[in-house]
Amino acid sequence: EQRTILSALSKYDKENKLITTVQQCLLSLGYPSINSAASEVLVTLIKKDKSTVFVLHQFLNQPLPGSLRAALWNTIFNNEAVGAAYTDAVRDKPYSTLSPQENIIKEKVKGFIQSTPGFSDSQFLHSSTGHQLMIKSLSYWHIHVARPLTDTDYKLIIPVIALGCEDDDVGSVTRVVSMLSGIFNLLHTLKASDIATLKMVLQYVQLAQPDLSEHIMLLRADLTPVSGTSNTSPIVQLVAPLHERLFVGYLSEDVIKYFLDQCVIGNDVPAYNPLFSFTATVLCLMASALSQCNNVSSVLSHIEQRGVSITVKQIQQFIQVHYLDSLATQLSTKPTRVHFNTKPTTLGEDRESADNRRLLKELEELKKKLSEEKKQRNDRHIVHRNEMGVLRAENEDLRRRMKAAKSVPVAAPIVGPPVVLAAPPPPIPTPPPLEKTPEPASLPDEEEELEDGDISGPLEAPLRQAQVQSLWLDIARSVMQRVKRLAFKNPARKKELDSLTFYLNKQYEEDRAKAEVELFGSEIPSLEWEGMSEEEYYDKIYQIDTIVEKYARERFQQEQPADKKKKKK
Repeated sequence: EQRTILSALSKYDKENKLITTVQQCLLSLGYPSINSAASEVLVTLIKKDKSTVFVLHQFLNQPLPGSLRAALWNTIFNNEAVGAAYTDAVRDKPYSTLSPQENIIKEKVKGFIQSTPGFSDSQFLHSSTGHQLMIKSLSYWHIHVARPLTDTDYKLIIPVIALGCEDDDVGSVTRVVSMLSGIFNLLHTLKASDIATLKMVLQYVQLAQPDLSEHIMLLRADLTPVSGTSNTSPIVQLVAPLHERLFVGYLSEDVIKYFLDQCVIGNDVPAYNPLFSFTATVLCLMASALSQCNNVSSVLSHIEQRGVSITVKQIQQFIQVHYLDSLATQLSTKPTRVHFNTKPTTLGEDRESADNRRLLKELEELKKKLSEEKKQRNDRHIVHRNEMGVLRAENEDLRRRMKAAKSVPVAAPIVGPPVVLAAPPPPIPTPPPLEKTPEPASLPDEEEELEDGDISGPLEAPLRQAQVQSLWLDIARSVMQRVKRLAFKNPARKKELDSLTFYLNKQYEEDRAKAEVELFGSEIPSLEWEGMSEEEYYDKIYQIDTIVEKYARERFQQEQPADKKKKKK
């Protein structure tokens, strides 16, 4: 590795091609075998010409090696003016670096470190030396910003100190305050607190999980939000505290460092902003827990308790599937400077493998079969609906004819002059009793009529759609035959027939409403039926008819006597 670095430097001195030199250093050493010596060489070359930072784009969606991370953080996040001001103050007026609220800062430092579970593995942060470094840095930071320290100040200094500090001397404090100033500049660059940025996160969530985005918008806003913002939008109150603290206190140390790495590698491209995709990924990975919350404060509490368990690999895989193309497009504003792999193989098996191709092909075939089955089912349902429409039309026509026949006026008798009888008329002889005419053999008894549509008894297998349709058609034809026989033979039973028809219609409406509640949780309003697509409409009608048929079969079985034997047609 040292020989490679020396040869690259010699080539740089001869040909003065700085960009080629940096690329060769990265590509020849390979990720993640870059050691501290190679990191120093790369950072030195980048400092000479900051336009060469774009070669770091190849680390998109990958954490930087530890040695390169420390060197780049110290370079990108370093605010030299703040560090120089602290060094001069320590040299000229040491007491001017001490805050009058230093005792209050000492009391809060220990509490904030203990209340940040994601950095529990940082031994230096929890040591007495780490406490002293944090107290000295915050004491001078209080004087520098000339405002009361907030929870954000205490939170953002934690990842800076956890990045490899080993002492609490003047050099360490200088580096901490200069990097802390750079972190605040990063928040301003990312526009983390802008309303447009906070609402943009919801659009990224909708791209990956539309159901979660709808649930977030239905959350109840807090009267006293954590971030202190006056906006009552749920997404603003939810995302603002995450952005203000750069997820410190909500996620683990490795995940936060990975996010800051992504901010470092694209700092030369103004259009690049990994904050949207990263925040949306965190929310989507906790979708199952967030779906049980009904207000913003409970969601933040869940993230604070369970967000530490999210790993860097989980975030990499989610971004790889949903947001990598968008991030790559943001980085590729200058096509000649694209030096990253949009499909890194470090996240698992290559998508172009033989097994993956086979699985994708099988998936496409299954989708095709499913669409064909849905089309056939819809076609059969259309035929069934048309047949039922014909039967209903015949039934209505029969009713109209019966009503017309019943309302025919009877001819009035001719009224003439009154007839005067001399004597009362003789009694009219009683006619002999008529013999009872036997009923025609073609009309069966009511009990036998009911057996035409007998569907009682256990079934060997669930009814298929074609069987259900055939069953309904048989029942409709049987009812139509009985209607014709009863109506034309004995008009006196018309009232009984109308009553039975009214009862059956009412029973069907009740069964349909009950089926909608069982299937979908509530009755479907008429406006929602009109807004459905044809495929969705037929699908739901078929499900409802199946449940209604089940209710009718169960009701019929309960109404039959226990000792009645089945009769064959």
